[in-house]
Amino acid sequence: MTGVTKEDINRIYDKLEPIAKDVAVIKMQMEDHLTSHKTWRDTFIGGIIKISILFIVGFFSYIWGKK
Repeated sequence: MTGVTKEDINRIYDKLEPIAKDVAVIKMQMEDHLTSHKTWRDTFIGGIIKISILFIVGFFSYIWGKK
């Protein structure tokens, strides 16, 4: 790197620093979003499974009670 001074490097770094901060914020927001989406999905699937189990138990209880 001939002809590049420390001031040139500092000037480029100063221009890139705000972009790096924005990228870090976006990355953090995406991680939060994906975490909450995964939690919601797991909760939804877990709810469907619980409702299905209750329906099956209720159905067999009804059949057993009719005997």
